[in-house]
Amino acid sequence: MDTNIFFNIISSVCLVLATVLTYRNFIVFKTMENENHFYKHKMDNAQSLLLGITKLIDDYQEILIDVVESKESNKFDIQKENETEIQIDRVTEVFRKTIIQHSLFLPQNILDLIEKFYDGLFDEENTFQENFDIEKFIGYKLEEFENLTYKIREDLGVEKLNIRLKKRIKATVKKS
Repeated sequence: MDTNIFFNIISSVCLVLATVLTYRNFIVFKTMENENHFYKHKMDNAQSLLLGITKLIDDYQEILIDVVESKESNKFDIQKENETEIQIDRVTEVFRKTIIQHSLFLPQNILDLIEKFYDGLFDEENTFQENFDIEKFIGYKLEEFENLTYKIREDLGVEKLNIRLKKRIKATVKKS
């Protein structure tokens, strides 16, 4: 009879231990699943936002080139200025919607950089002056864009993730 009690106690302890470990694994798995889901959303939104910034730069560069060419050919009048303002409004509206749509998962420091980039891009006092160098201006904005991209990659931990993936792949290849 003593052995039955002993085996019952061991069985009960094993059952409780198995239940606790199963519950712990469930919680860890669920947490990892949620983190992975959040990371994927964050990555997708960052990518869409960066694509939106690229399109914004391209569209604005086209507008600037059109304005400079119109001024050089003396065709920049009130009507052309109004058309340009409408084009700028259209481009900025698309980008503002992109920011609103994809900013939820980004930290405030990244949003501040995007706002600074956006404000600097549409500084009409500097951009529509005589002897305005479009190439230099776009080059400067592309440098800002690269800095913004770096900050987003840093926030996402892309480099650390790449290192861990490489280690995991090497370990898998060695086992094969």
